[in-house]
Amino acid sequence: MTRYIGIGDNAGQVVDADDAIEYAAARCGIQSIDPDAPEAGEFCRMLEEWYYSGDWILEGLDDASGL
Repeated sequence: MTRYIGIGDNAGQVVDADDAIEYAAARCGIQSIDPDAPEAGEFCRMLEEWYYSGDWILEGLDDASGL
């Protein structure tokens, strides 16, 4: 299982990788993302990379298949 573990200001927070986009979007005030929009995939990748680049540690990446 791959998940983000919060540290610093986010200590105590744990977000499964499958829920990472929805969690980050909600915390940024984004109410919905249209998955059919041409830029949706790129936007989601960028949002996840940006949001979890600070006080988060990615755990379980070595065990995850396909990542």
